[in-house]
Amino acid sequence: MNHDDKIFNSVYDGDLYNVKMDFQWDCCKECGENGGNETEFDFNFESSEYGGTILMVAAKKGYVDIVDYLLKLDITYSRCITEIDVDIQDHDGNTALMYASENGHLDVVNRLLECKQIDVDIQYEYGFSPLKFASKRGHLDIVNRLKEWQQNRICEGFTLYSLTDYALYIPKDISELIIEFSIS
Repeated sequence: MNHDDKIFNSVYDGDLYNVKMDFQWDCCKECGENGGNETEFDFNFESSEYGGTILMVAAKKGYVDIVDYLLKLDITYSRCITEIDVDIQDHDGNTALMYASENGHLDVVNRLLECKQIDVDIQYEYGFSPLKFASKRGHLDIVNRLKEWQQNRICEGFTLYSLTDYALYIPKDISELIIEFSIS
């Protein structure tokens, strides 16, 4: 078993201790410390055997402690691993957030939503978004959380002009409320 398979296996098994040990060893080796070479660990590598990236596997299985560690690892070892792309899609077009939403892992969804660059509206090839996955599987708590996050993001991120622009794409009665809200 090569080292990448060992890391995937530890993530798949939910073994946070070995995940930490694997990445500490790998980062020392990969950064050239202790006689290693200077190559980067490809964090966004998709394993066909495990069905996605390391982050996707942890999200799919509901391992919030591993998801949290991996997202912190991106900052801690930024010199020796590729940047974690939370929106990277696997061969089917799924993201870590889609897997967590579909499988009912609210803790993981909440942790992923802390990532500023996350795209909650991303869709896979058949048009499913994280919200649609959660809705399809009956995970009402996740549906509510994603809707709440989207509403907060709209209120925080849009200016008067963009709210008005956004109103062009939704039903007239709702768009009038948005325009009225943004003026008041």
